[in-house]
Amino acid sequence: MIFKHKVKNENIILVDYGIKEGDVFRLRYINFHNSKKHPNQYGLFDMYSMPFKMPEGMNLLDAFKILSYLINYFEEKFNIPKFSPESLKLLDRALNYKALGFQKYPEQLEDAYVNDLFMVTGSLKKFTESNYYENYFNWYIPNITIKEIKIIYDIYNIKQKRKVLNK
Repeated sequence: MIFKHKVKNENIILVDYGIKEGDVFRLRYINFHNSKKHPNQYGLFDMYSMPFKMPEGMNLLDAFKILSYLINYFEEKFNIPKFSPESLKLLDRALNYKALGFQKYPEQLEDAYVNDLFMVTGSLKKFTESNYYENYFNWYIPNITIKEIKIIYDIYNIKQKRKVLNK
C-alpha cells in the first residue's frame, strides 16, 4: 500500500517505501536534533510503543484512519505538539482498550517482525540518511472526522464504549 501524502520539511519530500511483510505494527517517534554543545553534530531521540495488530479483519487504510484520528484528538485535547513523545504515549495507552479493536503484544519484538509507524520530527535530512528511512511509509491521514471513524467501526461491527469515539 502506498499513500500519496507527502511530508515536507527542509525542502525534503519523504518517499514512501511501503509496508514490509507481516501484520505487526508499532508507533515510532524519531527526532534527529542538533547537539547543543556541537551544532554540526546531531543527536537522536528514538522512542517506540509496544507492538500491536490491527483490528481483526480491518483493512490497513481504515486502521490508519483510526490511528490518525486518535493522535489528532489527543494532540488537540491535551494541547501537545504534533507527533511528539507525549502523543505517542497517549496513543500507545489508548490501544490497550479492547473496545478499539487493536491487539497489543505484551513484549517488544525484533525489528525485522515489526512495521514502524514513524512520527518524524527534527531534521528530515538526517532521517533520510539513516537506516530507519528504508522502512518509512506514510501511514498518517490528516483531517479524519469522528463521523468517519464511527462509520468504520459500524462497517466492521465493532461496538464502541470509549468516550473518545462517542462524542
